[in-house]
Amino acid sequence: MISSSFQTGGGRCIAYNLYGDVAHFPVAFFHGLGGSRHSIAVDEGWLRQKQWSVVSFDRPGVGGSGPLPGYTLEQVAADAAALVNHLGHQRCAAFGWSAGGPFAMAFAAAFPEMVDFLFLAGTALPIGDGKHRWWPASSLQWMALGSRLFPLPAKLLFRFSARRHNRNPAAALAGAIADSCPADHRLLHSPAMLSLFRQASDDAWGRGGYGPFCDARALGRRLFGCLEDIRIPVHLWRGEQDPLFSAAMAEKLAGRFSKATVHKVKEAGHLLYLQNLREILEVSLW
Repeated sequence: MISSSFQTGGGRCIAYNLYGDVAHFPVAFFHGLGGSRHSIAVDEGWLRQKQWSVVSFDRPGVGGSGPLPGYTLEQVAADAAALVNHLGHQRCAAFGWSAGGPFAMAFAAAFPEMVDFLFLAGTALPIGDGKHRWWPASSLQWMALGSRLFPLPAKLLFRFSARRHNRNPAAALAGAIADSCPADHRLLHSPAMLSLFRQASDDAWGRGGYGPFCDARALGRRLFGCLEDIRIPVHLWRGEQDPLFSAAMAEKLAGRFSKATVHKVKEAGHLLYLQNLREILEVSLW
């Protein structure tokens, strides 16, 4: 893994991790809320055999990336495009997990000439797109809408969450594991996975919750583009034990795209993207 950063045209820093060979076809990974570029683990030897790479980057105000007050889904999409170009590529895939899903959708919608593949694992749903406003269907959507409409109390809530995490990170992570579904609970008993999520959580909450708060506000806005205008194949991945991405939500979202396939994975939860990464990439690419 190569961990590095670059500056946008406006001088803002974007930190990223590159897994695999920089010359190989890139998959831009969008992490979840409360995570960072360290939220993914990849077998780099296998990636090189496939001639693929994965690039994961911190959104503004998270980890090593500079802040961008009031950023939108589309501004993060522009960051992803700048990163892909910085790595020397004109084409890529977009891969969104959990709250990273709407950012990946925005990337595919805003840069159709760049994004050849879109796949989403345990994704959050956007509030709507350029044609439709959707009634919130999940707790994350309600939180996102509330953060946009009532920013001051939301900011205080995120600051409180950051304080609680930073006071005792191990206890905060243990609480999250205790609340997870059986499949995720088993996965997070692995020392490697536990270390990965500890680092990602520390990155996310290290600035007083600024990054997650800005994420929530961005998620509370509709996509500028329209999902039905995304013409590339879209793969939606759902763990059967996932409490955050229900079968009904998957089918609803699939109906918004021109061409979408829903994949249900047994014995998997919200973290299926870590358990089943090889299968997700092999099925979703080409």
